[in-house]
Amino acid sequence: MAPSILFYPALCFAVAADEPLLLRLGQSMDRFYAEHRHHAFRQRLEKHPRFASPAGSDAVAGWQAWLRRCSDEACSCNAVPVEGANGVLREPCDCAPLPSSVGQIGRTLRLGRVLWCIAAAGDVSVAADFYANEGGSASLLAHGLSQHPAPVPRRLWTFEVQADWAASTARSLQAAGADVSLVKPAWSGSAAQEALLKEARGGEPRASVRAIVVAEAPAFHHDASEEAASEALLQAPCMEKPGIQFAFIDPLEAFVPEFSILFTSCPDLKWIAVHNTNLQQMTGWIPRFLANRTGWHLVLQGSHVWRPVELTRHVPRRRAWQIWARGDALQGAPLHSLAGDGQDAEVNKPMKQILFSGYVNPCRYLEVHRRTVGINSFVEYPGAEDHASILELVQRFCGHPLAWQPPWWFENLQRRRLASRYGQASCSGSLRSSAWRTGSNVADLLGDFESVSVQLILAKIPIYGYFVNLGAADGVWSDPLMSFTRKGARGVAVEMDPQACARYRRNFPHVNLLCTRLTMDTIPELAKQVEFGGYDVLKVDVDSYDCALVRELLMRFHHRPSCILLEVNSAFPPPFEFAMEPHSAWDSLDPKLVRYHLAHGCSLSYAIRMLSDELPGPKYVLLHMSKKDALFLRADVAAQLLGSDEAPDEFRCYEDQLLETHGVESDRLRRWYYGFKELTAGADIMTEEEVVEDMREVVRRNIELVFGRGLATMLPFQLTFRRQDVAPMDANFLMDSAKRVYSLVHDLGRNYLVFRDMVDTT
Repeated sequence: MAPSILFYPALCFAVAADEPLLLRLGQSMDRFYAEHRHHAFRQRLEKHPRFASPAGSDAVAGWQAWLRRCSDEACSCNAVPVEGANGVLREPCDCAPLPSSVGQIGRTLRLGRVLWCIAAAGDVSVAADFYANEGGSASLLAHGLSQHPAPVPRRLWTFEVQADWAASTARSLQAAGADVSLVKPAWSGSAAQEALLKEARGGEPRASVRAIVVAEAPAFHHDASEEAASEALLQAPCMEKPGIQFAFIDPLEAFVPEFSILFTSCPDLKWIAVHNTNLQQMTGWIPRFLANRTGWHLVLQGSHVWRPVELTRHVPRRRAWQIWARGDALQGAPLHSLAGDGQDAEVNKPMKQILFSGYVNPCRYLEVHRRTVGINSFVEYPGAEDHASILELVQRFCGHPLAWQPPWWFENLQRRRLASRYGQASCSGSLRSSAWRTGSNVADLLGDFESVSVQLILAKIPIYGYFVNLGAADGVWSDPLMSFTRKGARGVAVEMDPQACARYRRNFPHVNLLCTRLTMDTIPELAKQVEFGGYDVLKVDVDSYDCALVRELLMRFHHRPSCILLEVNSAFPPPFEFAMEPHSAWDSLDPKLVRYHLAHGCSLSYAIRMLSDELPGPKYVLLHMSKKDALFLRADVAAQLLGSDEAPDEFRCYEDQLLETHGVESDRLRRWYYGFKELTAGADIMTEEEVVEDMREVVRRNIELVFGRGLATMLPFQLTFRRQDVAPMDANFLMDSAKRVYSLVHDLGRNYLVFRDMVDTT
């Protein structure tokens, strides 16, 4: 059907005639401005007597400087997302931890970040977005409001007449942590206003932000007279204190009656952001009006280049914006502390900088060759402890008196091990290297699945030459399936990043590649793509709710690959069972945000319980772990390959190998593992319950850093531990237990406890 052209005073664009709502709104707006009825609202606005006390120049300059610093903290770019080869919008820069761009104004634009900064720090509890589009600016406003330090109810109002855009906005707001209601009220009237207020008062009482998305209804009905303006839906947000305090104005028209109602009916309005101020017959008149009002200050202004827009007249691609504030809004300092401002430094410390690569048990750094004790410091690893720190730890943990006795930390760790472990066998069984050092052999197994496939072939275990790779990246960088795939193995790979997906397609064109985000909703599509029959390995590295996705494949779709190569969150040592659970916030998060953060995936002990204990047969057995990867074998495969399907002692597996942990300092990690409040002899015991409480606090703080305060108490995760009754341990039992693991080595006048498998007896 041919489109009908509606002539707005601002733009001229096409609306299909089979869209009656948009057509009706366009026609009423066209008549409203053509008949000059907007003049009455301009006159009403000019006559409005409200004035404010101006702020001092120092206060204005202080806020200007702070907003610039705040907007540049996440990133410094100022560009809109661009469309990639597959039609998916790609952000031009990484602006974590703000919500990813999903609409017109997003985090990659300086304007979007300024909106977030004002909502977070401008003493604002009620904000409004005119209009939502697909939810980019609304998400930023909601996320910013969730950072508000004051314990007051916070609301976000937004209007969007297009139903699909309104629904998209609601999903985006939910992902940003808001409690959302999507409302389709009558177009005007006191009953409709009261219905909106009722929705605003309802919702989840614990939610940090209550968001109301008004769909398929205009903020102001242009067929109404000036006298009927009191019945406009826009009046509702200001009918209860405090009313709208911050308004972002980004309409497709001049917004005259709407702004008149907003300015005259919302006495607490103190921040106004206006977009497209340089476009003809649009909102440029609003800054000129504010410039002539006593007590209003231009705080910030800027511009950006927009995507090309096809209209019936030329529209400049460079779009200007301005931020205005009432004098009283600038009197106080910003309420939200930036990282580095010196306030609440622990909370604001960017956790992506906390990376630890090393051994949880410092005695693992020691090795004895030709009767000489040496230290492996692994200084070339990112996050590695330096040589001096390792030496001090070795003296504290492994230095020993002349008499043979268990070290000060051994008894409490042994009690935990006996009460919580799932197995007792050796890690990696008969696949242990014949060399005197075993570490490199195990790391090779987990770093290159082709070496595992060779072991399977030697054990006469069927090889399918088929894999499923979840979180494939480009298939080359740090992918344990790279060699296996290059040798011609087929399979299904899933990668959500468009650039990495394009590289994977170039690297492995024979693989069935799905360029999509893996969620609980999209996993059935993945299951359909996997060919009927068994396969060799399922590799999982998606940095969200990984174990829930694995469980879905194994339980719902009955997958049973020979091997599972799972990235575990090694920041949670045995016996603590941690796992993030599915939530819609993960399904719109930029994965770059969690690259060096704590709250993602699942711990080794959780994965063992899920795969070895809870899963209906056939179950899986842990082979070993290295850094943050754990390799599980199906029980029948383990029996044929290792000669036994007995589960290993996961405490030993965790201690044996180098770890890579994110978001937790090495000192805190060791306190969690050993169960001491301080890592010194004679320190108080830290019970499992106390460790879990400390873990919860750190996880919640990390969730707040990544997702915002709104989700810090709402994003679900599991965190518990397994404990059974154990017999009392006497001194002889402890001595025998320690001697089975450690040797006492004398070197240069000192005695050291060294792992027995790290002592070269030649």
